[in-house]
Amino acid sequence: WQMRLAPNLISFGGRILDQEEIHFGQSVKVRAGTDADWTRNMRSNPMFDMGSLKSWVVIFLKKSRNDVHTFVGVLQKSGATLKFFIPPPVYEEIIDDRVGSYVSALEKVIATRNPQMIMIVVPNNRSDRYSAIKKKCCVDRAVPTQVVVQKNLTSKGVMSIATKIAIQINCKIGGTPWSIPVPMAGLMICGYDVCHDTTTKGRSFGAMVASINSVFSRYFSAVTPHTNGEELSNDLSMNIVKAVVRYSECNNNTKP
Repeated sequence: WQMRLAPNLISFGGRILDQEEIHFGQSVKVRAGTDADWTRNMRSNPMFDMGSLKSWVVIFLKKSRNDVHTFVGVLQKSGATLKFFIPPPVYEEIIDDRVGSYVSALEKVIATRNPQMIMIVVPNNRSDRYSAIKKKCCVDRAVPTQVVVQKNLTSKGVMSIATKIAIQINCKIGGTPWSIPVPMAGLMICGYDVCHDTTTKGRSFGAMVASINSVFSRYFSAVTPHTNGEELSNDLSMNIVKAVVRYSECNNNTKP
């Protein structure tokens, strides 16, 4: 082929990004570090914005009772370190790990307790069970959930796991774990994706999200169906208008 390769790779100057400044609660600011890992700081500082957790339920297998109660104590301790108060939950036991048992328990506690958050402890990573839980609580009932695998309750790194779960719970009830300074004021970031329905030919769903606050931790979302299998939807402009209206409502009638 009359082709020759140079003996050495080409070298050229690169640019190293400045470290980001991470903002936690109570005006605490730390540098992200050269490896962009602020995990250690996260464990010892209050979160940027706290949600208020008032009522929550834990669903678990009866045989896991002791491990679950112990883990909830660790979770409350982790939350206290983050200045995130986690009250005692209501415990709901089930006798077997069938998908129907979890769904029935979810239906029961939602109907009778109307909890703000539900934590579900599962024995393994079965995808059908997970999908059923999320469908019940995301589509049918709209209740935030936190699914935890049984083995993580007694793991060596249980404190680290509990801290991460406490942060996730705070996010799911409207809190913000940390933030960074954004130099451009009044910015709204939009994202869009499409899902093509495999069960109905020609039908697709376009989903759009848009940030509605200055630290990009709260979002407006909209989903609309369209036909012809297109990647874009004529409804995109309509949903952006809705997002701008929502942004204005959340920012003293100021538009992005």
